[in-house]
Amino acid sequence: MKAAYLYNFALLTTWPSAPPNGPFTLCLYGQDTFGPALGALNGKEVNGQRIQVLHIERIENALQCRLIFINETNEGRVARLVNMVGRAPILTVVDDGLTRPASAMISLAPENRRLTFEVNTTAIKQANLQVSSRLLQFAAKVVSP
Repeated sequence: MKAAYLYNFALLTTWPSAPPNGPFTLCLYGQDTFGPALGALNGKEVNGQRIQVLHIERIENALQCRLIFINETNEGRVARLVNMVGRAPILTVVDDGLTRPASAMISLAPENRRLTFEVNTTAIKQANLQVSSRLLQFAAKVVSP
C-alpha cells in the first residue's frame, strides 16, 4: 500500500525542473519493508520520466533523489538527512511510525486499519515544489507550521 501512495505522491507533485532524459529517482533510505512492491514501480512513468528505484545507504546520496521515503529509526540520521536536503526540490516522505522531523513534507501513518498521511505545505513550498489540490483533499491533515 505504501508503494502505491509513493507513486501517487509523485504523480500529484510538480517539480521546478526535470533533468532531460534522466530517470525519476525514487529513493528509499533505511529499512526496506516493501518487499517486491517498491521494485514494481521501476519503469513506470512520472511526468514522462521512467522511475528508477534506488536504495541509498549514505545520507549524501539523497541529493540524487526526486522523492525519498525515509524508513529509519535513528532520529539523528533522519534529522540530518532532512536538514541536508533542506530546500532542494526533493519530496521527503517519512514513516510516522518511526520518527517525524518537523520539516518532513509528507508523513504516512496507520490509523484505524487504514494508511493516512499528513502534508506539511510550508516544507513543500520551501523546496519549490507544488502539490495538487487532489493530494491535499485526501490528506488526513494539512499543516503549515
